[in-house]
Amino acid sequence: VKVEMLKMVRFIKNEATEKAREIIAGAQEEFSIEKGNLVNQEKIKIVAAYERKMKQVEIQKKIAQSNRLNQARLQTLSAREAGVESIFEEARASLMSLSSDPRAYGELMSKLLVQAFVQLSEANVSLIVRSQDQGVAEAAIKIASAVYQQKTNNKVNCVLSSDSLPAESAGGLILTCLDGRIRCDNTLEARLSILEKEMLPEIRTTVFGANQNRAHMN
Repeated sequence: VKVEMLKMVRFIKNEATEKAREIIAGAQEEFSIEKGNLVNQEKIKIVAAYERKMKQVEIQKKIAQSNRLNQARLQTLSAREAGVESIFEEARASLMSLSSDPRAYGELMSKLLVQAFVQLSEANVSLIVRSQDQGVAEAAIKIASAVYQQKTNNKVNCVLSSDSLPAESAGGLILTCLDGRIRCDNTLEARLSILEKEMLPEIRTTVFGANQNRAHMN
């Protein structure tokens, strides 16, 4: 009986040892699989995070490059605008010398006055000039009135206003009618301002060349 009991004990121990080995082996296999899964998941996370970082780096590089290009364009445009403005500044400075030649200035005043007569097309008008230009203006009124009548078959009564343009003005004239409610500004500064707007595209093209980015040309 004792021998049989010992056999049973050994059998049970062997079975328990084998079962324990199977459990340990199974646990190790499950651990390895789970470990592999976790490692793969972490690898995927790391790769995804790396790709996101790389995309962010590329986006930042593109933004920085775009900012540099925009800054360069702005600097170029600013330099061009400064160049164009310097041209206009020279033109404004030269306006002051136009009245230094009485004959040429008188002809200019007559033309400006005819233009103002036509624009207002009123029978009674008042002329505003610099105080130093009153003599030139009186002669211009006679010439311009005759030219206007020849052009339109209409007479115009033009008188010098008691008002005057500032002495520091470059010259020219302002013609008014209907008690000053309507005005035609033909001062030299006003004419240059109009010319600047009209000739700005042409000046830019002449100085800097045609803009290749423009789809249509005026």
